[in-house]
Amino acid sequence: MYGEYLHVIDAKGRMFLPAKFRSKLGDQVYLAKILDECVNIFSEKSFHEFMAKIENHPNEITMGRAMKRKISASVSVIDVDAQGRVLIAQKLRDLAGLGKSVVVVGMGDRVEIWNPETYEKMVNEIDDQQVEDAMKALGM
Repeated sequence: MYGEYLHVIDAKGRMFLPAKFRSKLGDQVYLAKILDECVNIFSEKSFHEFMAKIENHPNEITMGRAMKRKISASVSVIDVDAQGRVLIAQKLRDLAGLGKSVVVVGMGDRVEIWNPETYEKMVNEIDDQQVEDAMKALGM
């Protein structure tokens, strides 16, 4: 899933999923606050794969427990309604600073929902040299 779309969250906290993402996400999605100031939307499969990586961190390590706790506490399992909308819990909207207008970004195995101003600021902070350096570090 890739691309960037402008959407709105209605007064009840619902947002239409872009049609291109809906078919890949399925009828039930997992919403969570992971990193950055955005809400992540996962398919059931990609969410369980993501959480399996987190589960591999031992509970004996304080950061492992804290990471599991922070992510697990934010998770909402949501059914996509017949119109293709998802309900974004108020807690998640508050954590990500989401208002009525949002930017929906495909990130491969997940989708991110951003406040447009926060998203624009974050994207503008990254220059081509930083992207090139990151690609080199990844052996690309």
